[in-house]
Amino acid sequence: MDSHEEKVYQAVRQTQEREAKQKMREKAKELQRQRIETTKRGGRPMPTSGGYGPTSGGFSGGPSIGDTMSTPAEPPKPTYNPSV
Repeated sequence: MDSHEEKVYQAVRQTQEREAKQKMREKAKELQRQRIETTKRGGRPMPTSGGYGPTSGGFSGGPSIGDTMSTPAEPPKPTYNPSV
């Protein structure tokens, strides 16, 4: 028989998985809307491969200069306080 902690863990895990799946669905819908808008405006459709390799437009999905999202934030350095 599962302990109470195991049941709570399973419930939390299932909730997290459900939320992640919902987020993925929403993101997929958003990307689909963007693709439709791009083609309506007469632009080239966005690549659907999802990869980071070069595309025919010369754009690569890798980080660009000044891209702060791809660089992890540096954690704060601990300070020594001898009075403690």
